Amino acid sequence: MPTQEEVAQIFPEMVERFQPQKAGDMNTTIFFDLSGDNGGQYWVKIADGGAEHGTGTVTADMTVRSS
Repeated sequence: MPTQEEVAQIFPEMVERFQPQKAGDMNTTIFFDLSGDNGGQYWVKIADGGAEHGTGTVTADMTVRSS
């Protein structure tokens, strides 16, 4: 099972690998609600040709829940 640190590292990696040319004019926020011992709440926002990430709750266009 991955540690909480390993899970948290996924989101900056998503931003690092973001390819703006493939996102086009997409503007969206995705909230990840991960339960379990190593879970947490994370989000990724794609807007204006860029991407950013953070932790905690956020108003999102899509929510992904997993345990």
